[in-house]
Amino acid sequence: MIDLISIESHHVDMDPGLAVVWGALIGVGGAIVGTLLGAITGGRAARIGARVQGQVNFNGWLRDQQRAAYAEMHATAMETVELGHRFARGGGPALKDALAGSLYKLVRAGSTVGMVGPASMKQLAGELVMVAYKVPESSSSGELWEKWTRNVTAVLSEFTGEANKIIAEPPALK
Repeated sequence: MIDLISIESHHVDMDPGLAVVWGALIGVGGAIVGTLLGAITGGRAARIGARVQGQVNFNGWLRDQQRAAYAEMHATAMETVELGHRFARGGGPALKDALAGSLYKLVRAGSTVGMVGPASMKQLAGELVMVAYKVPESSSSGELWEKWTRNVTAVLSEFTGEANKIIAEPPALK
């Protein structure tokens, strides 16, 4: 059996110089780890910040493009309706040509709306073009022109309402 009283406690004294060396190594190691973790975290935060800023800049640019495309579509549709009214009141070949040119501009404006989106506006722009292209062939039928005007302005009103909602809504970051 082991005598518990005879067991001596061994105490190791550390040299003060060795303690300083160990303390310095631990301090330098901690500083290096802290610097590396800070650099990694800072780099990640910078990349996230750059991505968010890029998305904000793109959203602003896209909003400007949408606003311009929607305004062009609206103005061209109004021009088309106005030329249609003038042609319906007895316009000749010059007005018919002007109306055809306006319809062509409406198609181009609709294409631009399709490019800047969203899909709901692309669809409405397409509907507006299709309705506008159902223009009566002659200026003699007042009833056909009234129906055409009602159809075009109904889709134009829907287009304008949706455009206002899209422009008013803040863009979502992805």
